[in-house]
Amino acid sequence: MANLAYWDDGSGAWDTLKLGDIVMPGIWRVECDCERNMDKKKPKGADCARLADHGYEPAELTLHGEIIGVEQWKALQAAVPKLHPRQKGGPRSPVRAEHPALALMGVHTIYIRAFRAPQIKGGKLDFSIRALEWVAEPKKKKEKPAAVTSANVEGTGWNFQSTPSDGIPYMGWVTPSEQAIKDAEFERLTGPPVHQQLPGWTGAPL
Repeated sequence: MANLAYWDDGSGAWDTLKLGDIVMPGIWRVECDCERNMDKKKPKGADCARLADHGYEPAELTLHGEIIGVEQWKALQAAVPKLHPRQKGGPRSPVRAEHPALALMGVHTIYIRAFRAPQIKGGKLDFSIRALEWVAEPKKKKEKPAAVTSANVEGTGWNFQSTPSDGIPYMGWVTPSEQAIKDAEFERLTGPPVHQQLPGWTGAPL
């Protein structure tokens, strides 16, 4: 984790919220709840409960902005259409969110789900955004096929055939009946087939 700004260092970092490439006008504070998805299972008559952990939930966020003065009001009007969840041309993809409190919680990308209509309080405008943490779906790993050995061939009823054909080895899985057909056709075209015994094979050649 990067060295986060101290809230009273005069930089204003804790008052600043950046969404995507937009620095939001006004003074902002962040609420962020990070929790795990847990089930409690308590047997009847028992004193303790068992916990089932289903992983963590996406963080729920509420972003509160305090808009002061006409210039910040104009800047908010310019920013809202670019972020509004129901505005035509608004975001249909997650946005990066930057604030020291979010960085501390490990939340970096959010999906905006709701705007709350602004309210005037004490000569200032309160504006709120609700959002959910967004995490990319992990990529599925491709499983490598098992290596072919005599150990995983023996006793299966399948043979692993390797027969030279025009100087290029032919390799493939065949059942006994399919092998008989392939051998007959191959012999008709090229002559008697040549079978190669697998390393470590203790039985007769395939």
